[in-house]
Amino acid sequence: MSRTISNLPFSVRAKADVQDNGEVVWPLEDALDAINALADSGQVILGLDFWEYDENQRILEMPWNAYEPEGKSTDVESGRRTALEEFARAVEVLSLTSQNWVLITW
Repeated sequence: MSRTISNLPFSVRAKADVQDNGEVVWPLEDALDAINALADSGQVILGLDFWEYDENQRILEMPWNAYEPEGKSTDVESGRRTALEEFARAVEVLSLTSQNWVLITW
């Protein structure tokens, strides 16, 4: 699955880490900017997963939420709102730190 980030602001693109499989992750502290930039560009945020690296630099991934678009004109804003709410909840519940990354699916 390939995701393009070329239409996002440079400040958001520069902090993205595009994986070999096309998934895109951002450091925890930059994820809110990425969520908003994606939605501002008309993308529907479908979900968030949280990553951390173990002592062997393997990815430990926690799928967190999924938004199901309804095919309505409000999907972009509903996806954004859901992502922002779930991000805040995850930070609180999971005790995330700056060592975590956020996989954003759109």
